[in-house]
Amino acid sequence: MDQHLPELPLIDRIKIAAQFFMPIVKQMEVELGRERAQAIVRAGIASEFRTMARDAVEASGGDSMSALVSLNAGVRQGIDIQTEVRAAADGFEMDVTGCVYAQFFQQLGEPELGFLLVCSADFDMADELPGVELRRTQTIMEGASHCDFRYRFLEQSPG
Repeated sequence: MDQHLPELPLIDRIKIAAQFFMPIVKQMEVELGRERAQAIVRAGIASEFRTMARDAVEASGGDSMSALVSLNAGVRQGIDIQTEVRAAADGFEMDVTGCVYAQFFQQLGEPELGFLLVCSADFDMADELPGVELRRTQTIMEGASHCDFRYRFLEQSPG
């Protein structure tokens, strides 16, 4: 996927987009209803994040773990996201204890929009990583103390 301003960290691109995007989402909610407007926004955002994940898988030669590491590096580019990472029997667990994305949208008073635009994309990306399953039950954006990412690597049968 060709990105506009790829030299800018993702957080900066999101901040720029949010300035223009928030009023559009709000107007769509007035015109279409909140649920329908958010479904449309979610579908559009999902498409972009799924493409990012597919591109990462392709660039890694089909290695989902390498693609996940690359995607994580892109999310963290130029910023400090505090995490605690632990190995698990079939993958790893990562608790995000400090998130600048959540801080940004909370400062705007729009954490729900932040969840819609940023947090929900985690599942879209994971869906595009062959043999990877993501479970997450809470996020800082939604008011929790941390985001609880649980990545599981499923056994792949030879194709």
